[in-house]
Amino acid sequence: MYKLGQNKSPADMASQARAFRERGTDSMERLADYIERHNDLPGQEPGHGSDQPAEGAD
Repeated sequence: MYKLGQNKSPADMASQARAFRERGTDSMERLADYIERHNDLPGQEPGHGSDQPAEGAD
């Protein structure tokens, strides 16, 4: 069972995803993407996190 972000605010989950992404490894990038996708958070970069395009990206 996964507990990524359970009982955390969206701001806390986004902060954790950023911290994982800052580690710069593929596995941490995937973990950050997972947290963002499964908690409906915006991605940090175009193509990351949410399955929706970044705002203003046309």
